[in-house]
Amino acid sequence: MTQLPNKKSGFELVRKTSKAAIMAWGKDLPNLFAATATGMFTVITNPEEVQPSQLRKLELSAGSKQELLQEWLELLNDLHQIKNEFYVKFDVTIKGNTLEAAVRGERIDPKRHAPGTEVKGVTLRELNLEKTERGFETHVDLKL
Repeated sequence: MTQLPNKKSGFELVRKTSKAAIMAWGKDLPNLFAATATGMFTVITNPEEVQPSQLRKLELSAGSKQELLQEWLELLNDLHQIKNEFYVKFDVTIKGNTLEAAVRGERIDPKRHAPGTEVKGVTLRELNLEKTERGFETHVDLKL
């Protein structure tokens, strides 16, 4: 179980042969989305080796909060693969089913960044998002 620095969110990873599951929580949806993204990048690399030196601003919309979470993670993974970057800091704002985020990370440097596990996709079928006593919780399966 990982408590994020702001103590308002966290995540737990469960790894299996062809997939990993992220169980994440946050006091609100922005904290939950940030915790889930942090969990995914913990699968991809060691986030302690990544400097938040580059800023990327993102915006996306979806039909539901669950779809928004899935599309958020897919967008981050696509950017990671296309731009050859790792991300470690996620400042998220959610209004309705629209997300705006400032994402920080850096270009992958094979001399400093240990290779992790490639994430091939985010499974929407088993993704859930619930309001709970501690805020919001989700379970997300990643295809590896």
